[in-house]
Amino acid sequence: MISMIRIFGCGVSGLVCCIELIKNGIDHEVIGHPAFYRKGCECQGIPLDMDHVFSPLKAREGRFGLQPVLTTSRFIVSFGKTKKEFHTEIDLYIRGNHKDSVDNQLLEMYKELGGRITKKRFGLNDIEGETIVAADGYRSVICERFEVNKANRIGGAIICIAKGNFDTDISFIMFDKKISGHGYSYILPHSKKEATVAVCLPDPTNLPERLEMFKKTAKEQFDIKSFSSPHSGFEKLVKNPVPYIKKGNQEIYFIGDAASTNEPLAGFGILNAIASGQFCAFSIIKNNPDMYKEKFKEIQNKNKRNMMIRRIFEKAGINYVTEKFLFRTLNKNSAGL
Repeated sequence: MISMIRIFGCGVSGLVCCIELIKNGIDHEVIGHPAFYRKGCECQGIPLDMDHVFSPLKAREGRFGLQPVLTTSRFIVSFGKTKKEFHTEIDLYIRGNHKDSVDNQLLEMYKELGGRITKKRFGLNDIEGETIVAADGYRSVICERFEVNKANRIGGAIICIAKGNFDTDISFIMFDKKISGHGYSYILPHSKKEATVAVCLPDPTNLPERLEMFKKTAKEQFDIKSFSSPHSGFEKLVKNPVPYIKKGNQEIYFIGDAASTNEPLAGFGILNAIASGQFCAFSIIKNNPDMYKEKFKEIQNKNKRNMMIRRIFEKAGINYVTEKFLFRTLNKNSAGL
């Protein structure tokens, strides 16, 4: 017998959704290959304590329990010999100091609650159930099946943590064609001793080699002592992602990378993946799809401005135009220059 509620995919967003459903006594089935088949993601290199995510009080209030440690707003853009400042917001890290990866913590939490995963690969003909949750990543079979959330293109980012001495008031975005090709590189300090270092590319090729080049350049310009192991990923960049559709008797929710929830400027995916999984579960519990659509809109509105800035940066990188064009375009698009 096919379960009424079926979650396809058991990465971060899928497992978060399942945990909220099982905690509320909602019968469901989750299908996919769990996290222990691959290396777990550690949220830009910093392991998280998932107890900070599943706050019972906030869950009862219908809000997701994430608390970013800080919001970065001041950026110095370096283009050739020119450096100028602009402002935008990027929420960084969740509080916690757990030693295990997010995926593995979620999987263990789900199993402790009595959850089981149907371990199988699925295709277009397997998408059955009255309520379907697409949590199957940026190459989503369900998106293909229902012809939604088609990627305008696939981007890539490779991220690691640098340890050293940093000014927490300012982040840096750099253009160097040898390092980032048609993309850009950045350093986002989140404490006086640690910063996120990354290379973002519109054409995600040779990511490890490009990161090594950037690390060498960063060490020459900043007081950096060491780097953590990198985490790389691909992003599905969709102009207007769809969070929910109804086809006949089927309701379909799209969460995580299947819904293109990545923070577009920095390439982060964990925060919004967790949020979309929880919002989706609360909507299913309350049988209120409009609730998820509204919450999803909040995520996308926050991402919209930074998507615009990313497009400006990539256009500058692709054309390798003068810094005058770059900063004039930022200013014209109200990026706070």
